[in-house]
Amino acid sequence: MRLFKLAIVAFALGLTTIAHAQQDIPTDFPKRQIRIVLATALGGGVDSISRYVGGKLQALWGQPVIIESRAGAGGRLATESVYNAEPDGYTLLAAFPGPLAATAMFRKVNYEPARLKHVAIMAVAPMVVVARKDFPSNTMQELVAYAKTTPNKLSYGLSGIGSLSHLTIEVLKYRTGIDLAAVPYRGAAPAVTDLAAGQIDLMAVDFGTVQAMYKAKRVKMLGAATQKRLPQAPDVQTLLEAGLADSVLSTWYSLSAPPRTPDSIVSKLNAAVIDALRSPDAKPQLQALAVEPMIADAPAVDRFVAAEAERWGTIILAAKIVVD
Repeated sequence: MRLFKLAIVAFALGLTTIAHAQQDIPTDFPKRQIRIVLATALGGGVDSISRYVGGKLQALWGQPVIIESRAGAGGRLATESVYNAEPDGYTLLAAFPGPLAATAMFRKVNYEPARLKHVAIMAVAPMVVVARKDFPSNTMQELVAYAKTTPNKLSYGLSGIGSLSHLTIEVLKYRTGIDLAAVPYRGAAPAVTDLAAGQIDLMAVDFGTVQAMYKAKRVKMLGAATQKRLPQAPDVQTLLEAGLADSVLSTWYSLSAPPRTPDSIVSKLNAAVIDALRSPDAKPQLQALAVEPMIADAPAVDRFVAAEAERWGTIILAAKIVVD
């Protein structure tokens, strides 16, 4: 009987705790400025999609949405700063897979990626391998053959440690046994500019960042890391067609909140982002960036990021990708 009474008391205390927790969740969110911290430099895909979504949130709620870059350490600087921010929904992280799902490559990470509250995947972008316009190879097979005759002589633009640009090249090196010399850049935009100027030989990049230069024939595309050929480049082989297994490699641009952010706020943010991605003017904006939106609720986004972490963990371990 005493145990039963204790159980009743515990149950009542639990209800009281839940009630207080619910009362602590603000019902008027947002009532002030929202800050989106980019895990990349300005000017790339994460920046572009964040500004579009941020503009929609600002119009919807009448509160300022500011975008700031905190690039560095493969996205870990921005991720750590948001991870330690107040869990109130007013500080959000816009990131790519590296600091969230590919942390197995880092020697040190000062946060627990799995504890972040993922709001949405704003866009998914196909990765491509591109080269300077006068590069002697025209296909992935020719690139591999050429690289093996010039070990560590060919240069590639490294747009950021831990970026999908970096990981795609590492997968390419692992699958083919070729060696390439990295030329580091602070973001994809300056790397693509140097590629078009012939300062570097090649790079992996999301198609949206390079599509204008590709259409203008200022760079050449050697392969697409996609399941099917890109409709914008139907003559370009996929990496799968070139014989590279497990090479469907898309980057994605996510929006996340600090741990312990109330689910009600995460859900409200998720619904607003989905509305933005479904708005009438979203399609041309997304087409211009060569990306596809992911329409999913927050729990589905959590499952997606967890699955990506498992997948990339396996690849990183097999390819022995380690960075500081």
